[in-house]
Amino acid sequence: MRPLQFIILLSVSFIVYGQQNLIPNPSFEKRVNFGNISSASEWNKVMVDDTPDYFIFSYDEHRKPEYDEFIGRPEPRSGNRYVGIFCYRVNPIRGVSDIREALQVKLEEPLQKDSTYVVSFYVALDPESTHAIRNLHVFFNDGLSVFRNSKKLFRTYPRITFSSSWLADTTWMHLTTEYKAGGNEKYMIIGNLSNDKSTGKRKVDFSFPKEKLEKWNLYASEDASYYYIDDLSLRIKSKVVHRDIPVESIPDIEIVEEDSISLDEVKRDTVFILRKIYFEFDEADLKPESTVELNRLLQFLNRHPEIRIHIEGHTDNIGSFEYNIRLSEARARSVTDYLVQHGIDPGRLEYKGYGYTRPITGNQTEEDRQMNRRVAFRIIEYEQE
Repeated sequence: MRPLQFIILLSVSFIVYGQQNLIPNPSFEKRVNFGNISSASEWNKVMVDDTPDYFIFSYDEHRKPEYDEFIGRPEPRSGNRYVGIFCYRVNPIRGVSDIREALQVKLEEPLQKDSTYVVSFYVALDPESTHAIRNLHVFFNDGLSVFRNSKKLFRTYPRITFSSSWLADTTWMHLTTEYKAGGNEKYMIIGNLSNDKSTGKRKVDFSFPKEKLEKWNLYASEDASYYYIDDLSLRIKSKVVHRDIPVESIPDIEIVEEDSISLDEVKRDTVFILRKIYFEFDEADLKPESTVELNRLLQFLNRHPEIRIHIEGHTDNIGSFEYNIRLSEARARSVTDYLVQHGIDPGRLEYKGYGYTRPITGNQTEEDRQMNRRVAFRIIEYEQE
């Protein structure tokens, strides 16, 4: 196999001001249709059965009954339109749980790797809500998300969490933070992405008139948190420009995938990819189905006690650099711990996480990214007769 080419990325960062808002239709003044999910739309729902609400305010006399029916809503923060979503809803009697609605928007352009962006939006709690929550989230993705139920929504990582205070005001609350882009994120999702158990919630009572408790069709013993959203913004703060500088190739590195690991014709620095090592999503805990591959490596090390190996963890390029380094190192450490627990001298083992710095193919498709998400080991010492 041809030697792998390594690249040094020279990164130049600088502060930029007055950049465009990458969120189209940020205050929803252009009509939004949540009836279906389409990559052609700017704003979409996330789960197939979601029904986010789109509100149009008007002070014309013929629209006055609308305000009487939905008394208690805030006026739009700007313009005369905004949207609303359920962020928490549960009724033990009816078996209702983990009810969520979320919004997603196609960004004006993909995010640039390692650049820093400022995320900003406004929320207000509807006064019919029985609870306020303290965790709203933003998740960036490289493709349109279409979920059948909330369980998959809860597994979206890495995410931005707004959890510094209770979101308990019925007037507009400003939420803002910074995000370091992993690169090529094209969509943004906003909502409560935690399940009921993980959601921070606190009971509220706005003494809303009982005769008006009909808007959301809440049943007895039903708890709910409903939030309005307006004036979203995503602007670049500091831009990182990567310039690729090729350096001398590192020779004699092969990527080997065989049914059995053998020393036949193997040189030092040969890389073995362990394809059947599995982890929970966003976790470093080994799944039970990894045992076969791990035992294959264990038998190899027991047959050749003179060998020392270096265990490598690698990821794709979704998420921040720091996040992927931590995750890849934790996964490499999990493999190392397994071997030590099964009798391998820890002095024979080294491990390191490389994040997305050593891809073996591009990161343009899911198939490519799957190949780059890997655990491998490299022989670093042995005596060859």
